[in-house]
Amino acid sequence: MLALLPTLLLGNGAYSVGLRPDGGGQSSWRGQAISRARDDLLRQTPCHAYFIRGPQQSAFSSLGSAPSAHPDGRYSTRFFAERAEFELDTEAWNTLMTVWVSPDDDVEFRRISLHNLTEQAAEFDLI
Repeated sequence: MLALLPTLLLGNGAYSVGLRPDGGGQSSWRGQAISRARDDLLRQTPCHAYFIRGPQQSAFSSLGSAPSAHPDGRYSTRFFAERAEFELDTEAWNTLMTVWVSPDDDVEFRRISLHNLTEQAAEFDLI
């Protein structure tokens, strides 16, 4: 049996975003959808996806566990009243993506931190 994923709702009255633990979600501005949304809560939610390709990787992996999880990555999500944090840990590097909505402007912010855990210089692709 599938369980419903919790959803964090962030907003400022005009702009809002709903986020799921896998990184999926939707956003709207003054009642108009900015991203696609499904009315079926049991299906995976479309999302604004951010992808990374680290050293020795041929394929990109998403920073959230959906839509394309890193094969050896460990994902975790933390929901707070004013933000969400999506973390991806691998043996060689980790990322932290923080998402919040501005209280003053109709905009969503995403800050991505990347940490190389090895002693060697590394090149990453982020899209």
